[in-house]
Amino acid sequence: MSSKPTLIACLLGLALAPPAAWAQDVAGVARGQSYAADYFAQFQPATALDMVQHLPGFNFDDGRSARAAAGAQGNVLVDGKRPASTLDSLSDTLGRIPAASVLRIEIINGGVPEGGAQEPASTANVVLKSSDIQTGSLRLASFVMPGGAPHPSAEIRYSMRQPGRSLDLALGRSSSPDLGQGQGHRTTWTAGRATPTETDIRTQGVGATQSLKLDYGQDLLGGQLRSDFAVLPSNFRFRGQQGATQVRNDHDALDVERGLDYTRALGQGTNLELKARHHRTDSLDLSRSTSDGDASRYWSSNATSTEQFVLGQLHWQPAQGLVIRGGLEHAVNDNVSHSLYQANDDGIAPPSSAAWVRQQRSEGQLSSAWQMNAATSVEAGWRLERWSLSQRSDTAGEREFSHAKPRLQLSWSPTSSVQMRLRLDREVSRLNVNDFVSSIGLLDKVVTAGNADLVPTKTWLTEGILAYRFWDKGAAELTYAHSRISDVTDRVPIRTVDAIYDASGNIGDGTADSVTGQLSVPTDQLAIQQGALKLATTWKTSRVTDPTTLSTRRMSGEQALSWKFEFAQELPRQKSAWGFAIDNGWASEGWQVAQRDASSGSGWVKAFVHFRPAAKTTLSLELNNLAGRSITYDRTHYTGDRSSGSVDLTEHTATRVPAFAVVSIRQEW
Repeated sequence: MSSKPTLIACLLGLALAPPAAWAQDVAGVARGQSYAADYFAQFQPATALDMVQHLPGFNFDDGRSARAAAGAQGNVLVDGKRPASTLDSLSDTLGRIPAASVLRIEIINGGVPEGGAQEPASTANVVLKSSDIQTGSLRLASFVMPGGAPHPSAEIRYSMRQPGRSLDLALGRSSSPDLGQGQGHRTTWTAGRATPTETDIRTQGVGATQSLKLDYGQDLLGGQLRSDFAVLPSNFRFRGQQGATQVRNDHDALDVERGLDYTRALGQGTNLELKARHHRTDSLDLSRSTSDGDASRYWSSNATSTEQFVLGQLHWQPAQGLVIRGGLEHAVNDNVSHSLYQANDDGIAPPSSAAWVRQQRSEGQLSSAWQMNAATSVEAGWRLERWSLSQRSDTAGEREFSHAKPRLQLSWSPTSSVQMRLRLDREVSRLNVNDFVSSIGLLDKVVTAGNADLVPTKTWLTEGILAYRFWDKGAAELTYAHSRISDVTDRVPIRTVDAIYDASGNIGDGTADSVTGQLSVPTDQLAIQQGALKLATTWKTSRVTDPTTLSTRRMSGEQALSWKFEFAQELPRQKSAWGFAIDNGWASEGWQVAQRDASSGSGWVKAFVHFRPAAKTTLSLELNNLAGRSITYDRTHYTGDRSSGSVDLTEHTATRVPAFAVVSIRQEW
């Protein structure tokens, strides 16, 4: 079944719909301080990203962990709207906006017009200049690895702003190494053998991406029509050697995205926004494994995925400080994949080699944000989401889901320096279509089955935040979150007549708790002018019932404690800036049907210096991984499954990633 008629009908609806507009100056929200472009001159910014990162007490969220069909998430808007492209991170988008194009940046406390289910409590709005302005930039950069070839990147950008028109064009090519690969050693203990097996390991990976991005805006029929188009071919080459076994993996992909956005004011305090977007990804994976004393193995997978959606939102401000929002959204996702596994021996092949999955989602939402007084604001919303899921793999069928997603947020500021926020939210996860398809790892020969019975994970989230501002630019924030989760997605056993496989699946109910602390301290009070210290730390814990052993454990992949310390200082007289950052790396565990694994990476140390020899020229040097990250991976394999308690294999793998540098030059005009 094709979804093209649906998209065409929706596009016609966009063309015939009543005009709409979007107020660039976001209305009806509790507003914090506004910073004119002149404020940021002391920091010598080159881009809007540099300016956002110097907002007093503001912690930038790139939104990489919360992508959505409607575009990038995170806590920064551009002219009151989220960047529409799903192919860009928020930092990439802001990094391409020249500082000369920014009029001011506003801090918005409380709800914002987009009002999503995971809307941040504090948001920055980058307001661009509307006067005639043309800017351009060229950025050249390269990774410099010890004893290896450089990995160059280049991007050229042109931006034009005129009353009633705008144009942004970017061309780029980037190349980067996989920073998780390196050289190391593996020790394997096998039941029944007196001595372990020692194996040397060497892995490396390199990715490359080309990009063409075009964004054009034009006043039309009393409103504004924006269109964007992007093409991104990419590839990744992995080479690994484990003793006598050699593995090659080649990944090639092509992403194409196009979108329309039309806005216009309907009347005093009423605005309408309409969006349509189409995104297609074609990918091909080829893996080959050869060994002196073993048969060769070959694994291939090709997939095509498309995503198209239409969205209409109405924003009404009936009174000062009150905004009411309503909207409808419809999205269709199609995913077709086919895989082939061949081996010259009797190796186990994945149980499912082909799959077709279609997800259709319709959502209606109604919400309001009310600034009751200077100290208190409240936001309430209700979303009703309906899914239909059709699939053909090992099994075929259709399923439907309906979910209500209420949201309530209260903000109270007893003084100008203290704010308390309380949020209650119902969240529903998106299904990952890759979990419907089986795969195999040629280095470890672990087979992962596809699971056609997956359902979305549902979460009731309660969150409390206490924020305190001090010393004009300082801020401290403490967040506690408690989640009650149903249909937790983790690892489950898939049993067939011939074997037991591991798969992604629902394991029942669970709970999760987290405490996050963020501290930003300006060092002017500490005799270090124009410097800033930042500390961020998060503690997490969770409880679920293991489907194999029926015992209580954490969720797979959860990191119990993480922290990061940063320092940066501006040196205007020297036309430079410098700084460093340190984090504690990662450590997590995973539980599969017949295996338990643990991975960890030691801390990461980075130092940087930026130098501006001329007003529009920036030279940068970053020294990364100065401590030399060590990565360990421990795997314990059981006879049958983990409930047997009988271990037949234990592995310890340790690799080391070398230090490297990134050099760049940015020229503006």
